[in-house]
Amino acid sequence: MTSSQDLIGIDLGATSAKLVWLRVSGQKSELVNLSFLDLSGATDEEIATRLKESFHQWRIRKPRVIQSVSSQSMILRSLEIPSMDPDEIKDIIDLQAARHTPYSREEIIVDYSTIAADPSRYTKILLVIAPRQHLKRYRDILDKAGLSPQRIVFAPEALALAAGRMLGLEKTASPVSVAHLAENTTEFLMMDQGQVAFVRSFPLGIRELLQDPLKFSPQFVAEIRMSLEASQEEIEKASSHLFLTGALPEPAKLAGSLSQQISLPVTCLAYLQNISLSEKARETVAMFPDVSFLNAMAGVLSFPTAQVNLIPEELKSKKIKEQKARDLIQMGVLTLAIGVLILAWLGGVLYFRRLYLNTLRVQYQPIHEEAGGLERELSRVTLAKKTLANRGYSLKALVELYDVVPENLELSEIRYDGQGKFLLRGSAQSMSAVFSFVESLEKSLYFINVKTRYTTQRKQGAAEIVDFEIDSGLEKKKG
Repeated sequence: MTSSQDLIGIDLGATSAKLVWLRVSGQKSELVNLSFLDLSGATDEEIATRLKESFHQWRIRKPRVIQSVSSQSMILRSLEIPSMDPDEIKDIIDLQAARHTPYSREEIIVDYSTIAADPSRYTKILLVIAPRQHLKRYRDILDKAGLSPQRIVFAPEALALAAGRMLGLEKTASPVSVAHLAENTTEFLMMDQGQVAFVRSFPLGIRELLQDPLKFSPQFVAEIRMSLEASQEEIEKASSHLFLTGALPEPAKLAGSLSQQISLPVTCLAYLQNISLSEKARETVAMFPDVSFLNAMAGVLSFPTAQVNLIPEELKSKKIKEQKARDLIQMGVLTLAIGVLILAWLGGVLYFRRLYLNTLRVQYQPIHEEAGGLERELSRVTLAKKTLANRGYSLKALVELYDVVPENLELSEIRYDGQGKFLLRGSAQSMSAVFSFVESLEKSLYFINVKTRYTTQRKQGAAEIVDFEIDSGLEKKKG
């Protein structure tokens, strides 16, 4: 069974906030619910409270939160970097970013998306520079609301990446432009090979067009024309088609009028046409016909492949460390669980083996007792046979000893301990007589391990006398 994942997309602006709840299960996605909050005149504390209340109504456990940030507060630059290595590109950008903004390097957050790589080893990028304080304010609000984002995506890039899925746009050989109409702003972007190559926003949206079309329609056309000219000058390519999306009033009429005035094919696209909506989501969309949830939707659909992440580096490092800590804890718990299972298995094996041995012991106890009795009888028989075999050894040894004692050697003491050990003491007229006696004992049939324990010389009158002590074992040799 495929598990589902709940994604929360947030588009937090100066005067409004939009939340979308997307449930992803395998290849299927459903827009479960949406929420629009008018934040005009609200303090940061009030904004956090309203976001928290709105989110808690959905009763979602452990969602993944993605924040989308529009280009209105950003500084954007299209640059060519003399490298194709991502690490080198990042280093170059870190060094040069402050040159493209009135802020110091510490006051900005910088990232980029790749537009194209040139065969001459140049990489064309879209540099995105965001004021740190601006993003920090939004981050603090979301933290208080319990909606800390895992990613902060750049809305135009997210829209370009999600265009195929949401708007049905596929990669084309020539660039195309998309104008996203929100409540009070329009975000114009040019897409080249599926990547955002140019972005421009202007403060004129659907509410102005609905409020006074005669006044604001010419201004809207002028802004679109200006955006097309600026994008062509920036990337040195002309757009082949313009797509309008977002909250669109009378889309067919708007597209036809605009196409005649800018001499370019114009098509209106409903951004929710390719997404499955719950009944509650349909009701919310119908309640706010002049509100576009596109940025929040694009964020949750494209964040896995988005290049730009505007979370500060220190927070990225912190999140990486926290993730590593969680991974280590999970690994420790898993290792402990495996260890417990192994110990339980070994304990089970030992228990059943002991049980089996006890069963065998009980089963074979009579046989064991009988075998013990037989073993004792065998020991007695063996001892008796050995006794009978060795009977008379001491007498025969004495006879053998009498035969090998030379005439120039006297034995003063013969001791036998009954355990097969002989001790001989005596004296001889010379040292050679002692050695000859020892050699004769070694060659006899009954004496083994013959050793001279000591020899001492002394004078007896004019003669030299050698005292000695010899021990040996008693055992009849074969042969």
